[in-house]
Amino acid sequence: MNPESHSAAEIPSRLDLVQEDIRLACEAADRPANAAKLVAVSKTMPAAAVADA
Repeated sequence: MNPESHSAAEIPSRLDLVQEDIRLACEAADRPANAAKLVAVSKTMPAAAVADA
């Protein structure tokens, strides 16, 4: 999907979803959520991979 097709109003809610995915992945890995570093987000990269990056 083209980034221009998303409205600016959708960005905060999408970021909230990414943050929640990372929190859940860290919780599942028994790691504190603040230990994760967000390095990249794409539809093909699961949150667990982002949390481990």
